[in-house]
Formats: sequence, structure tokens, C-alpha cells
Amino acid sequence: VVAARPKVVGFSMYCSCMTTTQYLAKRIKEELPGTTIICGGAHASRVMCGKVLAASPDIDAVAQGEGEEVLLDIVERVIAGRDIRDCPGVIARRDGQVVDNGDRELIRDLDVLPYADFSDFDFSAYRDKCKLPIMSSRGCVNQCFFCNERPFWKRYRTLSAQRIFSEIAQQIDRYPFITFVEFQDSLINGNMRELEKLADLIVAGGLKITWSAQAVIRKEMTLELLKKLKASGCLCLGYGLETVSQSVMFKAGKIVSRGADVDRIIADGAAAGLRCTCNFMFGIPGETDEDARAGLDFLKRHKDHLGAVNPSPAFCSFSPGSLGYEPPQEYGLDFSKGVTYWETQDHSNTYLVRLRRFEAFCRLVQKLKSPTTYPSAVLM
Repeated sequence: VVAARPKVVGFSMYCSCMTTTQYLAKRIKEELPGTTIICGGAHASRVMCGKVLAASPDIDAVAQGEGEEVLLDIVERVIAGRDIRDCPGVIARRDGQVVDNGDRELIRDLDVLPYADFSDFDFSAYRDKCKLPIMSSRGCVNQCFFCNERPFWKRYRTLSAQRIFSEIAQQIDRYPFITFVEFQDSLINGNMRELEKLADLIVAGGLKITWSAQAVIRKEMTLELLKKLKASGCLCLGYGLETVSQSVMFKAGKIVSRGADVDRIIADGAAAGLRCTCNFMFGIPGETDEDARAGLDFLKRHKDHLGAVNPSPAFCSFSPGSLGYEPPQEYGLDFSKGVTYWETQDHSNTYLVRLRRFEAFCRLVQKLKSPTTYPSAVLM
């Protein structure tokens, strides 16, 4: 980086790379004091560490939300020698204080965004296992009270099926050794009409690809549609199920899951030839012992239908920015013992209750020999 002597250096921030980013920013500033350093991404949001990062003397601005327009604005200002500290959509230091300049207007039509550019990326080390990352949407149609994504994306938006198809077609034409597409969205099925249209376009276009994506449970995931997705190359859908209880789903904010028959959707997915995965949480507020047992029974019924099950080692947590985090009282939550050890105000749901349910689930996963990302046999 230093050898290139850039005017602007940008870092995408996740919790896993915050320390490394701060170290690199400090080193770059030592070598190139005039370089403008900006951060953006999920962990740089104001509800996470945005203001902490902006207070650092080594970081000049922290972008909020989607970065395409704010990054362009910052670069243009730097080139023109203009101040970036009052740029809309950034948090920055001004007159010794951290100032939040608010949010920019969301990009209304995601179809106008350019295709991802991999022209300077060295694929040689990854060619045998290369996956093409594709964005089809931003945000989520649900309002889960444990999710902190909504403050970042604000609302759900999707690209058109034609736009998604065109990018895939161009990328695999340019990089023919890539045959697997991985959708990077929170969900592929936020807009059912565009999802079905995309499957039709892939089949009609003769694209020889396989793909996977995250999805939400909703009744529109019919056997007919699942077969169509399979024909278009879909190998796996990762469902953010969390619970098999309809009442707990609704309390948690899974609004598009109303009327969905989870057993039917998972069985139909297997019948269509998909190896779907399901994520599970433990102790979602409103969950009873009976609901927890229902999750175990579900796992037994579908042990031959699921490609993997992913029990959350955090059980059910509330991060800054989630609806349940502030104010927790509205959801009957007590954070007096900390976010990890939260309890319901009636004390029926405690850390130990969640731990016992998690351990029972993990023991069953191991007994059934179900593929899983967790637990490790060593830990059991």
C-alpha cells in the first residue's frame, strides 16, 4: 500500500478485523501522513464501533450504510482538495469532536450499480475452489428483534432478475473456470416473483452453473418452485429458521413466515433434490420447554432431509442496533447481568435455561450424526 502512495485508503470493517485495521491505519499514517483513511462496513456503523473508529487520529472518516455514493464523494473531495469531514453519510472528527453527518439517501434502483470488478484479482491460488460472489438484494423482509441488520440497510431492496442474470452471465463468460455462484445476501427469496424469473432466465439461457443462497421460511416456497430452483442449478438453501414454533416466529418478528408449513417446505426441498440447511437459536423470548422439544422432534423427522443443521453457540443474543437491544423492557428483557446473560423479566428464560436447550440439541445432533458446523465432538 505504501509503495503505491495512494491518496485514499479504505477498509471494510468487521469485528474480526478491527484490531488489524487500526494497526494498519496507524502504520500507513506514519509512512504517508497525507493519505486519507476511511472505514466502512457492518462493524463501522454508528450502532457498533463507528464513533470509536472516528475518534482515532489515524482514521479520517467512517462511512455509514452502503458505500458506493459516499466513497465516490470522498474521493472527489480529496482530489479537489475539499474537506471531507462534513460529507453526508460519514462520521468524522471536527474541532476536536466526533460529528455524525447523518445518512445519505438509499440507492433506490440497485440495478444501476456496476458489476463487481475482479480484473485485478489473482485467481490462481483459488481456481479449484473458486466461487463467484453475487449480490441480489440488500436488507431483509423480516423484522427479527435479535437482528441488527435493519439499522444498516434500513429497508429491503432487490435487483431485478434480469440484472442479476446479466451479471452472472458476464462474469462466468469472463472467468469460465468459475461454475459455482454464492449469493451474499441475507435472503434470496425476499421477492418471490424475481426469484422465479431468475430461475427461468438461468434455465432458458443455458447457464451451466450451480449456486447456493440464504433464504427465509415462507409459504410461497412450493415444491414446484423448489424444483425450478434445482433445475437452475441451486444445490442448497440456508434457512434462517431459528425455531419451528409459529408463535415464537411471530413474536420474534418473522413476519413473512405466517402460514408457512416448515415440515412441508423442508420435505419438499429434499424431494426437489436440494440439501437445505437450517439455523437454530435457543431461548428466543417466548420460547417454552415444549417449543424446545418440538425443535428436537423436528430434527429427528428431517434428519435425512437436511444437508446440515447449525445450532447457534450464542443461543439467542441481542447486539447494539437490534430492536430488542434498546429499549429491552419493551420485549420483557432484563440486561442487568449483561447482554450475554440476559434474562426475561419473569426469570423464566435465563442463560442456564438456554444453555441446557442448546446442549440437548447438540447431543441429538451428534447422536443422529447430522452434518453440522457445531458442535465439535471434543467439546461434547
